[in-house]
Amino acid sequence: MLEHLGCRVLEARSAAEAEALDLRGVSVAIVDRGLPDDDGLQLARRLQSKWSIPVAVMSGGPVEPDAELPWLEKPFGLDRLRALALQVLGRSENAPDCS
Repeated sequence: MLEHLGCRVLEARSAAEAEALDLRGVSVAIVDRGLPDDDGLQLARRLQSKWSIPVAVMSGGPVEPDAELPWLEKPFGLDRLRALALQVLGRSENAPDCS
């Protein structure tokens, strides 16, 4: 979805895949809470700590919002995803892209 906003997207289908990625230069990580091999909230915290990048969490189930991390409840549309990415990046809605 973020490709439509001019973003370069790296995808990982598991926590193990995500932790194997080189995230240097990544602007933001959006992590699914329901990963097959780990708790996405814990992964989000590890990625934030290791790479010093802004992180948000998305979930299709009931979520207790984490005071430290913004989150997005599924299902969601492109507008909500864009707003979350911009929020996490600390940018305004008028930003030309999310890179």
